[in-house]
Amino acid sequence: MTEFTFHAQIGVPMRVYFSYTQFRCPCSRRAYINRVPSVLRCGALGVLLLAGQLGSAERAFADATYDEAFRRALVLEAEDDPAAAVAVLESLVDSHPDDYLLFLQLGWLCFLLEDYEGAEAYYRRASTLSKGGAEPELGLAWVYLRTDRPNESLEAFDRVLAMRPADASALEGRALAVEAARAMRLYVDGSVTLHLYPGNPFKAWALGLAPSLDARIARRMLVGATYRYAAYAIRDTRSGPGPGPGRSRGSPQQMISQHQIHARLGAAWPFVGVMAHFAWAQDDVALSGVTWVTGLSLRLSPFGDIIGEGSVSIVDNATVVRGALSWGLPANERLTVQPGFAIIRSIEGEVLPAGNLLIRVRFEASSLWVGGRYGRVERPAYLGLALVYNTIDELLGGLFAGARFETRSSLYAYLAYEWQAIETPVERGLVRSNAHFLTVGLGGAP
Repeated sequence: MTEFTFHAQIGVPMRVYFSYTQFRCPCSRRAYINRVPSVLRCGALGVLLLAGQLGSAERAFADATYDEAFRRALVLEAEDDPAAAVAVLESLVDSHPDDYLLFLQLGWLCFLLEDYEGAEAYYRRASTLSKGGAEPELGLAWVYLRTDRPNESLEAFDRVLAMRPADASALEGRALAVEAARAMRLYVDGSVTLHLYPGNPFKAWALGLAPSLDARIARRMLVGATYRYAAYAIRDTRSGPGPGPGRSRGSPQQMISQHQIHARLGAAWPFVGVMAHFAWAQDDVALSGVTWVTGLSLRLSPFGDIIGEGSVSIVDNATVVRGALSWGLPANERLTVQPGFAIIRSIEGEVLPAGNLLIRVRFEASSLWVGGRYGRVERPAYLGLALVYNTIDELLGGLFAGARFETRSSLYAYLAYEWQAIETPVERGLVRSNAHFLTVGLGGAP
């Protein structure tokens, strides 16, 4: 999810920027164990019976390899081994890229395996090939319902019912989606971040905590809050700030705290979302009083997610203005490449541009990401990350990487690392050093 340059954002990689992925936590199969749609239950046999409708059976079964693979997949599904059936049918994908029945059956088998990401991809392909046919649309509707996307599920069930008003599976699924959409759903996330500042003239290390609570209410309304706390170990600079021998390189002499409170309110639809952000930061390390932030985020999803945000920060009666734009481009079902650009008008009135790039790979129950950012940045407010970088340091650029692991009980855990090059003003000029951040987090839908 999104904005990716700093360690804090990694704490909420699937929740950021009020996309529908913001609240996508795989639902437990137990919640629907007796709700498998009757039409989908037909499995491979039902798919084969549909062949005549699309005029592809004669062409498909003229290929002996295809015929044997489908028969083998039928046997494996009957033997309750859908994983092996998927492996058999996936061997046909390259040679039959336009075979509707093949992708429809793969979608069903992945649905049986609770591989909802795979099921969605295959059903989408089948829907494209059938020009919005009822069968793949029904499969997609149930996938959306299983992955806690009731609004998308409602829309998909309605499309099926427009084509087949008496479809029992669509009627049953729509009733469940209405119930799920009306219910409030809570999402929690918490992370711990260790900061290390080797060579920094003031800071030695820090430990940060960031609990978050979000809720989906009234179908499309989203509301949430994040509290950030960090305890900084500050070096003794009484012998004079700056690098070099002396007590400024010695052990930390005192601890100073940061506090940030973030609130957000918005609404989301499949192709658009909007969210207002408000933040308050009390940061002794910045040697300033209170910082107030307000901003707005917008998501458009014509092809991937286009994310724009703008914010205004009031810092010691001065103003910092930031705007950012990024586009998550899906290279395939698993790989997303997200370039981004941001511009800041600093306290001194300078215009500071910066660029960033994120590459993310998703798997059935995990995801990995790497990326980087380049460009001088001063006191940025990252709305989607619920983070105000309110210190005297300037960020010059950095690299980051992380991994997220999900369970079928709607829980996830993540681990992220980030390196940043920073520049700190001192009495004799600027001191360049490195900063390292290691984040561990846990979250889910209770």
